[in-house]
Amino acid sequence: MHSGLKTLWKVGYWLGHIPLIFIGTPLLAFVALLYIIITLPYTLLFYSAHWGLRHKYHSAVETYLAYFERLHPDLMAYVAACHTARAELNVHPMGVRRWPHRKKRTMICIPFVGSLTTTEWSFSTAAGLFAKLEAHGWRRRLVWTFLRDQVEQTGWPTQEERESFARAMKVRNSHCIWPEAGFLQRWFCFAGDSNGADAEKERAAEERLASVGLPIVHVRNDSLDWLLQRGVLLVPNDETRASMRQLVTFAPIWGRLPKGEDLEKSALSGTWQVVDARDVYPWTDK
Repeated sequence: MHSGLKTLWKVGYWLGHIPLIFIGTPLLAFVALLYIIITLPYTLLFYSAHWGLRHKYHSAVETYLAYFERLHPDLMAYVAACHTARAELNVHPMGVRRWPHRKKRTMICIPFVGSLTTTEWSFSTAAGLFAKLEAHGWRRRLVWTFLRDQVEQTGWPTQEERESFARAMKVRNSHCIWPEAGFLQRWFCFAGDSNGADAEKERAAEERLASVGLPIVHVRNDSLDWLLQRGVLLVPNDETRASMRQLVTFAPIWGRLPKGEDLEKSALSGTWQVVDARDVYPWTDK
């Protein structure tokens, strides 16, 4: 009976959104196009902040990315494995144009048939990781601040390198006219309306997932320190749930605890961390 009610709830939910999709999508597309036309001169004036990091800043940022890779070699090994798997699938690296990268485009023209275009992307392991985080909802300034703090606490960068990175970070974070990445995802994911309710969910999650046998780390939107903790179970809150739901596709860094799986049989299974990504919608088993 309970399962039937959940199914009925899901069907009613999606049927109720059909008119909104057909009416709202064209309207949203028109508004977005008008918004781009009006703001285009401004975004081009501050190109690095809106479209992609200019080449003259690449060297300073690449230096810090190399320090980060040196600081966290175990994490970088997992990230490299992810990039290798995605490259074999020929998947476009999301957000990487906002970090130091190189792009090579090859066009093969076949007479009377057409042309075939292939694009090869090259970027550092750390650049791919931070691009992934930024593309899936983590605030830009938080990502850059995390990179800066992690590297500068080692004392490795020279004063000149610190100043160069500070200039690149200032330019990249000086303007942001576009909505934060993941804004619509968070808006549609039924965010909680009180800190008390969120704290209650976190306590319930600890009790429910204690049988996994892994240390539990709560993921919030004001810190990326959880990223460095290997072999833990990540429990998102309402504000980070949508972002973590996207990151679990980036294997083998993050593994998912599927709905209905026996928690006692769950393990890291070769992943860096495990994410409790089951409580995404109201009808998901608690």
